[in-house]
This record gives sequence, C-alpha cells and structure tokens, in this order.
Amino acid sequence: MTPLVRTTWAPRGKTPFLLHSFVKDKMSAISAVTASPHFYIKTYRVRGIDSHKIISFLKHLSRHIKNKIFIVWDNGPAHRSRLVRDFIWKHRKKFKVFPLPGYAPELNADEGPWAYLKWHELNGFAAKNLDELEQRIRKGSKRIQGRKKLIKSFLDRTPLDFDDLSIKLCRNH
Repeated sequence: MTPLVRTTWAPRGKTPFLLHSFVKDKMSAISAVTASPHFYIKTYRVRGIDSHKIISFLKHLSRHIKNKIFIVWDNGPAHRSRLVRDFIWKHRKKFKVFPLPGYAPELNADEGPWAYLKWHELNGFAAKNLDELEQRIRKGSKRIQGRKKLIKSFLDRTPLDFDDLSIKLCRNH
C-alpha cells in the first residue's frame, strides 16, 4: 500500500505532496501473459501466493484457455511445491511446465505487465485501503487487456521463442 513515487515535472520549489495512510495491509496477485495475446490476473488479500492460490489460478486459466497451456515460470518455492507438482502431473494433458533459471527476470514475460502497472497505473497513487488498491489494479489490468500490441511487447522483450511450443531460448539473443 506504500505508493510508488517517481520524478515529476513540478515547478522548482513546488514539490508535490503525496499523502498516504501508512496502512500495512498486504495484497498479492498472480498473473499470466499468453501468446494469444492476453493478460490474466487474480488478486488475493494475503501476504503471499501459496500452492493453493497457484492451483486456483491454473484452474482459472484452464477455464479460459481451451488449448494446452505452456507455463513458463520462475523457480519460486510455491511453484516447486508437492501440491503444485501433483496438480500439474494429474493434469499433464492440459499443462506443460518450463521452469526458468533461478533468477532471470529478463526471461519472464510476466514482469512486463507488472512494471507497466507499477510505473503507469499505480505511479503516485496512494490507496486509502485495499478496496481502492484492488480497484485501481483491476482498472489498470483492463487497460492492459485492451492493448494487444502492448501485451505482445511483453512477450517480445524476452529472448524466448513463444511461437515454437518447445519454448527454447532463441539463438539470436
């Protein structure tokens, strides 16, 4: 809930003030970018995303995406949990996982929408409560969803070849 602050073009000596309540409530979110291109997001009013939330999101995706789903994700503990692995194995005809190396945000297409949300939609925004924050995230997400070229740019900024379903690193990067 702490607002993201950037440099402004305010006149010299007229520093803008950003008031916020210092509330320490937390919200977590999980999202996905698809090659279709589409952006999916789900927010939770909890401190972190656990295995149950990941499985819930994967079920959410499978309701919206009828084809096989290729998951490219980092090696976060919740992604490697026994519960998630068992779910993926049980639904292996629907899901195929491609784990990213330990720390490789440049390979993660899902970093793009989050950077965009933070620097364009949430920049200088001080939410009074979680309802207001969630509403702003939803509005920003809808704006992203309506911009197919923007979503495609999130995929294009990674050196991954999403047209080749084996999801291997491109040779030209």
